Amino acid sequence: MVFEESWLVSTPPKVTSAVVFRDHGALRITESWEDDVPDGNTTSFPMAVKRQENEILVLSWIEWPSKEVRNAGMQKMFSDPRMQPEQKNCRRL
Repeated sequence: MVFEESWLVSTPPKVTSAVVFRDHGALRITESWEDDVPDGNTTSFPMAVKRQENEILVLSWIEWPSKEVRNAGMQKMFSDPRMQPEQKNCRRL
């Protein structure tokens, strides 16, 4: 059974993790990069991720062959050197 998940993150412009997800078993990744997302007064996407001035929002959908493949892939992904903050030029993922 296919397993899908979505993520909302803030990142410096042009920093993508899609290749790393694919390398660790994801079937498909769709990334929606911020174009015009206003700050809210009570709640908003920028507030939800505590977006910094030099960051943009990325909403991603990731499709995995199964939850088991996703769990194994995520474990490998977060130990992958390409996902380390110093490699991605960001403070957090």
